[in-house]
Amino acid sequence: MRDLLRYRRRLIEGRTAERNRLSKLLETANIKLATVVTDVFGVSGRLMLQALIEGRAKPPEMAALARGVLRRNVGDLEQALDGRFEDNHRFLRVVAAVIVAERGLAMTVSRSAKHAAAWAGVCPGNNESAGKHSPASARRGDVRLRTALVEAAVATSRKKESYFRDKFHRLRARPGRQTSRDGHRT
Repeated sequence: MRDLLRYRRRLIEGRTAERNRLSKLLETANIKLATVVTDVFGVSGRLMLQALIEGRAKPPEMAALARGVLRRNVGDLEQALDGRFEDNHRFLRVVAAVIVAERGLAMTVSRSAKHAAAWAGVCPGNNESAGKHSPASARRGDVRLRTALVEAAVATSRKKESYFRDKFHRLRARPGRQTSRDGHRT
């Protein structure tokens, strides 16, 4: 019984942490949904969040998703939903969920970001012998975590006018780019 209650408590704490992270993410995108909606994670709030994630609706369309008493505040909802919620915000919720699911809530397990990256299998190996360096393949890490991180990197490299896209193209221009199995450059 004690183990079940402790596990339930950890789940509730994890859920609360994710809700707080999402609320903070909405604030950074200048979406003030919490100022109008009492429960952002209620029926109406979830419908609006789903529309935000899918990127398929404008503020008036999302405000029209309100249910019950909240329908009286459609004008306020339109203003609250008029923010800069972009692709990177949409993707960050998915990547954060994968990281928490794979690593757990205690992010202090790894000593540093480098150790966490090595554990995920996204660090290339580096063999050295007699002062001579030779490249090695990356470690085998957590496949699900590695996949999510690679997807995030690809998505950010395609985002127009972003620092990461520019950085990607600077690195890509270096000699020795990777080639696919059929010999074509990637």
